[in-house]
Amino acid sequence: MSINNLTTPHYKYSISALSISSNLNRKKSISVSVLPNQNGQFLTVPFAKPTLKRSVSESNFSKKSKSFDSLRRIATETSLQIPENFSFNTVKIETYKIRWAMLVMVIFYTALSYMQWIQYSIIANIVMEYYNVSFVMVDWMSLVFMVTYIVLIFPVSYFMDCRGLRYSALIGSIGTAVGAWIKVFSLNPDQFMIAFLGQTIVAISQVFVLIVPARLASEWFKAENQSKICSATVFAGQVGTAMGFLLTPMIVSHNQKEVRDGLCTLMIGTASFSTIIAIIVISSPPNPPTYVQAIQRAVEQGNSGYVEAVKRLLVHKEFMKLVLAYGLNVGVFNAFSTLLNQIILGYFPKSEQDAGKVGLSLILIGAFASLVFGYIMDVTHKFKDLAIWVCKLGGVAMGVFCLVLETHSKRLLYIASIFLGFFVLGFQPIGYEYAAEITFPEPDNIVGGIMNISTHIFGVIFTLICSELNSYLGDLIGNLCFAVLLFGSTIVVSSVKSNCKRHYAHAEITEVAKELAELSDDEENDERGFRDEECQGLTLKIDNPA
Repeated sequence: MSINNLTTPHYKYSISALSISSNLNRKKSISVSVLPNQNGQFLTVPFAKPTLKRSVSESNFSKKSKSFDSLRRIATETSLQIPENFSFNTVKIETYKIRWAMLVMVIFYTALSYMQWIQYSIIANIVMEYYNVSFVMVDWMSLVFMVTYIVLIFPVSYFMDCRGLRYSALIGSIGTAVGAWIKVFSLNPDQFMIAFLGQTIVAISQVFVLIVPARLASEWFKAENQSKICSATVFAGQVGTAMGFLLTPMIVSHNQKEVRDGLCTLMIGTASFSTIIAIIVISSPPNPPTYVQAIQRAVEQGNSGYVEAVKRLLVHKEFMKLVLAYGLNVGVFNAFSTLLNQIILGYFPKSEQDAGKVGLSLILIGAFASLVFGYIMDVTHKFKDLAIWVCKLGGVAMGVFCLVLETHSKRLLYIASIFLGFFVLGFQPIGYEYAAEITFPEPDNIVGGIMNISTHIFGVIFTLICSELNSYLGDLIGNLCFAVLLFGSTIVVSSVKSNCKRHYAHAEITEVAKELAELSDDEENDERGFRDEECQGLTLKIDNPA
C-alpha cells in the first residue's frame, strides 16, 4: 500500500511517500483514535487535529506578540492598566448623534453659570450704592465662586466618579436654577445678604458644572475630537462671561430709581433660562466612543483608587509646574475680570457700559481663540510650544492694554482688548489639554479640579492684592502687575517637560485593537477551513498482494 506526493492543502507539512506492506493486518497496523472507514480497495484515516499545525499560526502568534508588547509598553509609559479579562474583540465602540445635543446643553448651562459669576462685579459701583455696601463686599460676590471651588472640588470630583456624569450634571443645573430664583427675592436695598446667599448656591453648583465638560468629551467623543470639544466648553464659559459683561450694564442702569426694575428683569430672566436648562437630562452613552474609554470603564477605581490618583498627581513634578503656570495665567484673568469695572471707571468715570463692552470684546475674541487653538492642538499636538507662545504674547498684550489706558483713548482701548482677549483667554483650553496629555490616564475631573483650584486661589489673591495696589499706588502699578505675572507663567510653562501620553496611548491602542481584530478574523477563517478538511482525512489505496 503506498501514497505518492500527497500534500495537505492548509498545512505546512507534506507526505511524499508512505509504504505499508500488504500482508499486515490493517486494523492493527495503523493506530488511530477513531476506527478507519475501509473497504476492499481503500482505507480512510481522519486527520488528527492536535498533531498538525497550521502555517498561519506562527505568523499570527508573532503578530499577537507584537500587539501584546505594544500593550505592555502603553501600560509602562502611561500607567494605563488593562484588565486581564478585557477583550478588544467583544467591546463595542460607538458614537451617537445625540452627543451633539448633549454638547449644546452643556454649553448653555455652563454659559448661564458663568454669566451669574460676573453679573454683580461688572456693575460694582451701582451695586455698592444701591445696597449700601463696600466695594470689597461686591468683589466677594465674584470671589465666592473661587472659594467654594477650592473647598468643594475634591468631594465633588469623588461624587462624579461614584455616581457618574448624569447626577453631577443634574445637581449643577438644578442648583444654578435654585440660586438664580433666590436672587429674585433680593431686590430691596436691605436684602444684599439674600443676594449673597443665592450667589453662593450658584457658586456651589458651578463646581459640578465645571467638571462636566472634560467627562463629556471623554465619554461621548472620539480622541481626535476631544481637544475641540474641550475648547468648545471653554468657549461656553467665555460666552457666559461675555453675556454678563454685555447684558448686565445694559439692563441695570445707573439711575437709582431704575436699579430695582433692572435687577428684577435680570434676575427673573436668568432664573427662567436656568430652569429650562435644568429640565434637560445629561447622561453617559451605553457604549464607549474609544477603546481607551472602554478600558477605563472596565477598571473599577473605587475609593482607594481616587485617593491614589490625587496623590500621584500631587507628586507629579511636571504637572505641578503646569498647575502653577495655569494658575498664574487664568488667575490673572479672573482677578482682572472682577476688577474690570473699577479699572475702567478709574480712567473713564461713569462708563459702566464701556466696561461691559471692553469685557465683551475680551471674551468674544477669547472664545474665537479657544476654537482656533483647539483645532491647532488636534492637528499638530504641539502643546508646549503653543502654550509658551500664547503665554508670552498674553504678557505683551496685557502690558500694551495698561499703557493704552493711560492715553484715555476708548478706540485704542477696544483694539488692545481684542489682542488681550485672544492670547490671555486662548491659553485656557491649551492648559487643560496639555495637562490631560502629560497626566494620562488619570481621571479628567481630578486633573481639571486641581488646575482650577490653582486658578481660584491665585484669582482671590490677585484680586485682593491688586485692588489694594490700585488704591494706594495708582491704577498703572496695579495693572502692570498683571503683565508681570503673565510673563512669570511663561517662564514656568517653559520648564515643563512635554510628554504627550494621551495622544500616544489612543493611537497605539486603536492600532492594537485593529490588529487583534484582524488576527481574530484570520483565525476564525483558518479554523473553519481546518474543520472542513478535518472530516475528509487521508485516503490510502491498498496495493494488490504480490
